[in-house]
Amino acid sequence: MHIALGLLLIGLVGSIVWQVMRLREPAYAGRSLSAWLTEYDRQLNSTRRRGPHAPAPSTDPEKAIRAIGTNAIPFLLERLRAHDSRLAARLGAVVRRLPFSIVRARTAMEIRREGSIGFLALGREANSAVPELAKLLDDPSDPLIARNAIHVLRTFNDEVVIPTLVAATTNNDPQVRAAAALDLGYRRSPANGVIQCLLSRLADTDTQVRATAASALGKFPNAPATIVPSLTESLRDPNRSVQDNAAQSLGSFGEKAKGAVPALVEIVTSRGSNCPAASALCDIDQATAKRLGLRRFILPPGFE
Repeated sequence: MHIALGLLLIGLVGSIVWQVMRLREPAYAGRSLSAWLTEYDRQLNSTRRRGPHAPAPSTDPEKAIRAIGTNAIPFLLERLRAHDSRLAARLGAVVRRLPFSIVRARTAMEIRREGSIGFLALGREANSAVPELAKLLDDPSDPLIARNAIHVLRTFNDEVVIPTLVAATTNNDPQVRAAAALDLGYRRSPANGVIQCLLSRLADTDTQVRATAASALGKFPNAPATIVPSLTESLRDPNRSVQDNAAQSLGSFGEKAKGAVPALVEIVTSRGSNCPAASALCDIDQATAKRLGLRRFILPPGFE
């Protein structure tokens, strides 16, 4: 049985290698891109574990990947398309239970990670890859490919990627929609209809997307006439996270959000003074907040 499993594994590994190596892999300083990606991944993990004061590495894989430049893009895109078939998943589970040592087949997640960090290293050099990365958002073979691709796209500059992120807010996958909305908020750029697309997500069928859009809209304090009425409506959302994020965002508009005061008072009356609505009232209408005996609500870590 072990021999049969070994043969199956060899076939699986061969198939994966063939898929990944269909492209002629570029190299730098006598080492393949794969080798530099593996080293870069190790370096990132080491820095994460040991902190920013970790000793400097003997080689600089990020510099090497940048030296390879745009020649790396087709190979990195191939890695981002990697996915585990059902057979691969079953064989992987069997191999992990074997009593003897055997070469471990790499998972699609590990292969995709190397594609992701490769784009991270390339930075602006990879701008031309945005259209192909956008196509991965609709890849039907594995939802994890799209979710990974949206996080790769979030590493690009505004002028290159904002139109793609705006389009991604209507993706079939709610996790992709939420990730796109979150990033658009942090970018704080109203270009390409960003505000309107975020406003439309306040009516999304997914609660995480609605909550994320409500939070993101608070990053645009210079557009109160457009945003405040919609956020005020979101205070009546049946999901409490959406309500809280809308209240927090309304607070960022200060006195320009006075139209939301009645709805905020209603929430405080219902839920008590220890909620984001109370904090928003302190920022928007100090007289009302004082009358109700309110003080700013201290947000828990990571609330934003």
